[in-house]
Amino acid sequence: MYIFERFRWVYLLFVFFTFYLLYQYYIADYRLALIFLLSFLPTIIYLAVARYSDVGAKEPRGAITWGVLVGMLLIYPAIYLELFFLPYALTLVGIHSPSTMTEAIIYFSAFNILVVAPVEELLKFSGFVFSTLFHKETDLPSDYIIYMIAVSGGFAIYENLVYLISYAMGNSLPLTAIYRWFLDEQTIISLFDFTVGIQIIVLRNLAAVPLHLGVGVLMGTGYAKFKRGKDVGVTVFGRALSLFLMIFLPIVIHGIYNTMSQIIVIIYGELPAITFSISFSLVLNVVAWKKAVRLREVVKETLVEPHSESTTTEER
Repeated sequence: MYIFERFRWVYLLFVFFTFYLLYQYYIADYRLALIFLLSFLPTIIYLAVARYSDVGAKEPRGAITWGVLVGMLLIYPAIYLELFFLPYALTLVGIHSPSTMTEAIIYFSAFNILVVAPVEELLKFSGFVFSTLFHKETDLPSDYIIYMIAVSGGFAIYENLVYLISYAMGNSLPLTAIYRWFLDEQTIISLFDFTVGIQIIVLRNLAAVPLHLGVGVLMGTGYAKFKRGKDVGVTVFGRALSLFLMIFLPIVIHGIYNTMSQIIVIIYGELPAITFSISFSLVLNVVAWKKAVRLREVVKETLVEPHSESTTTEER
């Protein structure tokens, strides 16, 4: 029997450890606890909505938590892979140290479109496949959306912590010292700029985190159509197209978002860039959730309701 069907140890340990850290941070400085809690908030909301609206049997909390943990761990390979591929991307465009605005635009475009977006989206997809490979909770196509949100949300949570370490501490600690969030709150308090920290976490929760989660909804919907499309009437061509789009579209969307945000900052300043980032994420999520709701309705009409009716008939 699959481990999450018998044990909820992953979910319980995760909840216990999270609340323990919140308590420790609250004792040390309530602002630290607030920032830490805000890092989790969007992912919790998305998962709660997705699980509540799930058709059929509800997905086990342990399995969802496993997806979140996998997503969180992906931040380390993402950082090192991006650092590894960056020189090759810059060599390709011939710019290593931009000295003009045009060169800066090319530099950031190459970094985001050729490195950041492909690395992060392919890693999240790999983590999603890994987290769902060995269990059978995904009995309906729409279930894949929940687990893709979990992996994307876990990645976004840890990325929040990375940004806080990098900027709210004035780059006082290397990115590899992110584990200090989980070991030594006193170190954080001694170095942390709480004003900057709150600004970072609020802006990221309104823009970058919804981007990750919205792309996760898109990717989960595409994978559901590819993996279980025949169950809901999707043609072979439609399934093949879903496979292509579920990998290609998130990379393009992520690359455009990052590149345009940084270009707008360079040309127009921070406020227009913030406005663009929030608006972009909002539109993405509206589109992504519409597709997810449409798939959910198809699953409900073709798989869940007929099964319920046949079960009722057999019982009679």
